[in-house]
Amino acid sequence: MTGFVVFGSILVLLVTVIIWSAVRAGRDASTRLNPEERRDAAIEALREVEFEYRTGKLSQEEYGELRRRIEREAIAARDDTPLDLCRGCGTGRDGDAAFCASCGQAF
Repeated sequence: MTGFVVFGSILVLLVTVIIWSAVRAGRDASTRLNPEERRDAAIEALREVEFEYRTGKLSQEEYGELRRRIEREAIAARDDTPLDLCRGCGTGRDGDAAFCASCGQAF
């Protein structure tokens, strides 16, 4: 029984370190990526963190901290999105349209 607890603790620690280093690497790479790539990377990272939390590999505190960090990156990427792309869905602007044809969000 103690072996399972030790193994589980080591596994959680390893997953946390891997996710943490991926987030840091993503932050370093974010200066080289365009806003759409940064947004997509942040969304994928959120999905991975959500999966790790739901499968019990991350504690609620670790999950909350990682989620907040990744959400800040996603918001920063969204704010850098060129005005000819919708910030809601990423669809290109049709001519001089004031609203997105796909989701209706203002440009």
